[in-house]
Amino acid sequence: MNVSNNDLFTRLYSGAARGLAGKSAKVYEELVLRLIYGKYKFGTIIPSAEIVEEFNISRAPLYAALNQLTFEGYIEITPQVGSRVISPTEQQIWDFFQMFALIEKQMARYAAARRSKEDAEAISKICRMVTDVSQPLDAPDEEYIDIVDIYHMAIRKAAHSTLEVRRVSGYFRFAAFLLMNGWPKDFVEVRDNSNLHRPRVTEAIIEGDVEKAGNAVGDYIRYRFVG
Repeated sequence: MNVSNNDLFTRLYSGAARGLAGKSAKVYEELVLRLIYGKYKFGTIIPSAEIVEEFNISRAPLYAALNQLTFEGYIEITPQVGSRVISPTEQQIWDFFQMFALIEKQMARYAAARRSKEDAEAISKICRMVTDVSQPLDAPDEEYIDIVDIYHMAIRKAAHSTLEVRRVSGYFRFAAFLLMNGWPKDFVEVRDNSNLHRPRVTEAIIEGDVEKAGNAVGDYIRYRFVG
């Protein structure tokens, strides 16, 4: 599944949405995906020379992309060393997901109150797809990250709060980045807990139960992201 074909993904992940253009936007988008998919792990030096050669670009577009990633908190630039992926502590990751849970809970409440029939059908279908994709896995892979992201995007779409989704889009992307890089050791337990709680979120949204949806998402994120 190619998440980049998802319209909401395009709006949230594009370099153009961050004021970049041309080669800078293209490099930015590729580096974001590499960070989210865990190809650049915590503490990794970004191979600037290799990227310049790979994209056949000068250093200016690369630096523009790296500066944007620094602004968004993915990397740190150290003089004479280069650009390095951040290495957050467990406490910092926990703090992030505490805040992320509050955002997702509110989105689920909006979705329960505002979802259309088409929204509900899409969330239900994607929920089943996540379970099917995850069940054989012993560790997360790109397809799993993509389909879980699409599930959350379906909820945000059902919330019908475009302005707020755009305002907090950075949280959505950063959550995927931390998830792939800082995954709990026992993925199977987290997978099984997630597959138990995700249908409860879906059911609450379909039923239009606002408080149940918010509480279910809180439980889901605690088991899925924090472990």
